[in-house]
Amino acid sequence: MHRKTLSGVYWVLSSAGLERILDRDEVTRSNRVAPTIYTNPLIQIIMKKLIVALALTFAGSTAMMAVNQINLNTNQIEMTKKDTEKLNKLAKNAEKATKDAEKQMKKAEKAQKNAQKAQEKAQKAQKDAEKAVNKAKDEQQKAAEMAEKAQKAQAELAKMKQEVNYHGR
Repeated sequence: MHRKTLSGVYWVLSSAGLERILDRDEVTRSNRVAPTIYTNPLIQIIMKKLIVALALTFAGSTAMMAVNQINLNTNQIEMTKKDTEKLNKLAKNAEKATKDAEKQMKKAEKAQKNAQKAQEKAQKAQKDAEKAVNKAKDEQQKAAEMAEKAQKAQAELAKMKQEVNYHGR
């Protein structure tokens, strides 16, 4: 029995296997596997146009999907470029900050060395001052001793003058 579908494709129908479930070999031997297509020129033209329209629709939607994907990829690339630029700026700023910190560290080390030298000079000056004080004390003591000797000498001289005046009278 032949049955025509809306698309104009004829299928051959068979009543084989209605009494029981057939195995695969029986089905492929007794029933047609593919539809029977009768060659009607009008149906072939319509089918070709339908297939071309479907292919164009599929190609158009595929092309739109590809364009959308390209746009998405382009946006991602631009975002990645911007992120890369930001990261490069941050890296440059970090590098500059590191260099500035190194300069400050060198200045601090130099200041520390200068402070250490100044401290050493101050210690040396303190020692020199202590030596000068000790020397001044020694000089003062010598001067006191000499003043004492001078007083003794004056006292002796005065005594001698008295004796000379006493005897010379």
